[in-house]
Amino acid sequence: MEMTIEKNFPKPNAPSSNEADLKPRSWWRNASKLLFFFMTEVLSTAWQDKFQNFGILQKHLSRFLENKNAKKKFISMFRGSFKTTVLLGFCLFLFCWAVAKGESLGICYNTSSKDNAAIFSEDFRQTILNCKRLHWIFPEVPSNPASYRRWTQKMVEYKDVRFHVASLETRQVMRHYQVIINDDLVNDDNAFSETERKSVIRKWKLQKSILTKYKKFNIGMEVDVGTPYHHKDLISHIMKNVSTYDKFIVPYAFPDDRGALSIKDEIGILAMPEMYCWEDFQEKRIEMGGSLFATQYELVVIDDADRLCYPDWIRYWSELPKSYQRMMIIDPGGLDSKDDPATGIYIGDVDPAGYIYSLFAEEVNVTPLALVELMIKLKGEYDPDDILMEREKYEIVLSGFREKIESMPNFSTVSPYGRDKISRIRRIKQYVETGRFLLGRGMNTLEDRLLNFPDCPKHLLDCAAYFVDKMNPPKKGIDRTPEERRTTDFEDEMARASRYFRAREEDSNLENDRIY
Repeated sequence: MEMTIEKNFPKPNAPSSNEADLKPRSWWRNASKLLFFFMTEVLSTAWQDKFQNFGILQKHLSRFLENKNAKKKFISMFRGSFKTTVLLGFCLFLFCWAVAKGESLGICYNTSSKDNAAIFSEDFRQTILNCKRLHWIFPEVPSNPASYRRWTQKMVEYKDVRFHVASLETRQVMRHYQVIINDDLVNDDNAFSETERKSVIRKWKLQKSILTKYKKFNIGMEVDVGTPYHHKDLISHIMKNVSTYDKFIVPYAFPDDRGALSIKDEIGILAMPEMYCWEDFQEKRIEMGGSLFATQYELVVIDDADRLCYPDWIRYWSELPKSYQRMMIIDPGGLDSKDDPATGIYIGDVDPAGYIYSLFAEEVNVTPLALVELMIKLKGEYDPDDILMEREKYEIVLSGFREKIESMPNFSTVSPYGRDKISRIRRIKQYVETGRFLLGRGMNTLEDRLLNFPDCPKHLLDCAAYFVDKMNPPKKGIDRTPEERRTTDFEDEMARASRYFRAREEDSNLENDRIY
């Protein structure tokens, strides 16, 4: 399913306590055929913190679950999106309407652990017990546990309607259901072991045999819900490889009308603005790190074969070398590149042993003139031996500034020589993996790009790749200071040359005087 986000989001509304007195039961019963209304206007009266109107995202999810034509549904939403609460409302919705219509129905809510299953079951039972508005609209659903055929921690059964909870530890024999909901079968305990991943997938496949499904009679529904953790886990498998599901995949935010999304610059459309603001996700990203945030909130999982860096490969320098070569690398962003418009700038040292020390690493959105001014500022601050820029259309523009700006830094150009950007960047991996690519503290952008490659902007990583390609480690034992290696501009060089030739001319005249 393609998720569409409405820009004018409704404000959450708490149902008033006297609404039921203003409209007849028939009106409420008819309105309760919609899952979103059933949750927000009926079930919400039994809870202070559940089933409230959380906005348009919950309405979209409710419509997705209501769709009777889709019998295999897949849901993956960012953490904290209340999807399990909606699933609880959906189970109550199916249960109450089946009881009201006198139908036969078996529902199984299946999750990873016994504890999660028990919590879900208790919430189900407490709602049945405490929601007076539910029993006023559906008098067929009794509120007394003694009226039920079975009322235990794992099951609630009334006449021919059954609601059961299960976990991965539950034996799947003597069980058959028309509706099976798998919620968070994948977690951080079973996603990172190949044996555990295979066990979850095997049980998921075996579950197909207990789903009572007859297409001819339009019976049977399977709903799989979860967040990916690993590129080979069950959720990633369904996301990428299974085409028989209707899919509802919603990250924390979507690109804006121009196709841009940036959590740092607050560019894009939040999926749940009624509950969250940009600062909430910015804080989570800092605390969790880019890689885990991408998995849990952006729903992006990187294949191990494509991964450039793991979190435990990151190394930081504590002291800069005394003998080094320093370069500034600039990879200009193109205005026609919507996915990666920023310009990458990387400044680093390389020591005699070939270790790389990152001094400055950032992505900037600047005009050519502003880029020139930034280059002048960085040159004065870091004093690089060489400035290299990828041969792009910005390089042509910058060349035109040489005549207008007296202090325009001199730079050389580098060319990819037919190599694509991805291949160039992969050269960094051997340095990061062996601990020879060191970051400065606080280089969040560079760290994020290393951990999230290839699903990230690439100009900054391309700069680092050019640095690896062009670096020339200095000889050992030659300590350098900024004064010793400081380069001079054209005017200083000309003045020095003039003094040199004047001195030689004076020496020559003195020698001639002595001869003659």
